[in-house]
Amino acid sequence: ASELGAITILNPAPAPEGWKLDDKWFASIDVLIPNETELATLCGVTHSEDVKGEGEVAMAKSLLEKGVRQAVIVTLGSRGAMIVTKDDTIMISEPPENPAKLLPVEDAVGAGDAFCGSLAAYLSRGVELEKAASMACGVASTSVRKKGAQESYPSADEMPDCLKVGYGDQFKELADEISSATLKSETTSKNA
Repeated sequence: ASELGAITILNPAPAPEGWKLDDKWFASIDVLIPNETELATLCGVTHSEDVKGEGEVAMAKSLLEKGVRQAVIVTLGSRGAMIVTKDDTIMISEPPENPAKLLPVEDAVGAGDAFCGSLAAYLSRGVELEKAASMACGVASTSVRKKGAQESYPSADEMPDCLKVGYGDQFKELADEISSATLKSETTSKNA
């Protein structure tokens, strides 16, 4: 895939306690996207340990050392996401103008899939990683304002301007791609 210029993304969900990803796979991953629990599992840390903050950064860096090529993005629920590269750690949140954040949270089911699917769609459109992650946090934030998984993903008409890459047909195409990628991510997670 990398020879063709493609970015490989792995979301290791669900990663049940005790599950291990064979080390040989890390070298084929450009962007690894675990949540906090999956990060701990990938690093062999028990879920009962409190590893927030610097512990999360150290675990993400250990996955980079195993061969992840570009970044480990840890989704952190209401805390947003954390991009860890070999050189930097950046805390990411949704765009401040996202109107969804003013609404009550209804259901977090599918938020990780909304993040992963929209991140892949934004990156495929050439959006830079940090901005794509912020926008993906916005899509995930929007999705938790409705009950359910697939039905909570915003349609093109529901997407606020701060989550749009383009306008008109180009935006509709991207919104459809985000929705499709999110559904595929969720389906793959359920079948794993």
